[in-house]
Amino acid sequence: RVRDIVNDYDPETYKLPYGFETKYFRISYETGKGITSLIDKRTGEDLAGREEEPLFAPIYELTPVDPRKSAWYETPEQQARRLLGRNMRGTDAKKCVGNLVHVEVEERGEIFTVIRFVYKLEGTVHADVVLKMFRDIPRIDIRFELGKTISTEIESIYLPVGAKLSDGYLYVKKGEEAFRPGIDQVPGTNMEFTMSDDGIAYISPKESVLLASRDVPLFFTGELKHHPIRLCDGNPENNQRPVYSWVMNNIWETNFKMDLSGFSEYDYTLWLSDEREPEKVMTELTNLTFDPYVLMLS
Repeated sequence: RVRDIVNDYDPETYKLPYGFETKYFRISYETGKGITSLIDKRTGEDLAGREEEPLFAPIYELTPVDPRKSAWYETPEQQARRLLGRNMRGTDAKKCVGNLVHVEVEERGEIFTVIRFVYKLEGTVHADVVLKMFRDIPRIDIRFELGKTISTEIESIYLPVGAKLSDGYLYVKKGEEAFRPGIDQVPGTNMEFTMSDDGIAYISPKESVLLASRDVPLFFTGELKHHPIRLCDGNPENNQRPVYSWVMNNIWETNFKMDLSGFSEYDYTLWLSDEREPEKVMTELTNLTFDPYVLMLS
């Protein structure tokens, strides 16, 4: 089961400890770093090479609650959340990026290959990202498996999903409209986070990359640190910010429990497309989320 010698007779499987290749994608990864590249073989463009954190590497963020800070009308937890502001984190927030400790090929066949990326992440007991890469289909299924520990601090879990095109724009869709966050939205409004019905898309004059977010409609765009908030002014640079799936948080006090503890899974799917018209791209994304189910009878 050792695959560490370059050879001509088995040019595919010996790459598995370091990367994998299909008809449409070539992925490289390294323990201690994560996914180092995701090449779109149609154009040779690296979809994962322009962000601070590795693509699909889970991120844990913590803002501590100081029990000494309180007032007669609110608890320390309430005061800490009230002071977060539009940053959605405190000035003393701590960010932890998952450390890739192990890569395992779980399945390999004629149709698809399943690769498990095992991360060590503070605040969790389990943080695995599982990729299903199809041999002859321009599609990657991503499953984020999370086992979260209990805490009363202010917490968030993110997943970097910005599979950017160098000459493309980010699009989302709410209701009937596809638009570019930071450019087409109302001037003076917040750009740090946005909702999208089915996911996001990067569209360039040559191609598009679609990412369905099946369980998480909330996305954070911008720096994962406390910083001065700049409101939308229509500048095209606003649309080139890092993009994260905001998987979970305990910031808002609702009828749900305030801690994030427990085990859960979150599914995403990435497709390559030749469509370039924004409305048609987002419609294609919606249609692709309706996967067929096959029932086999014996």
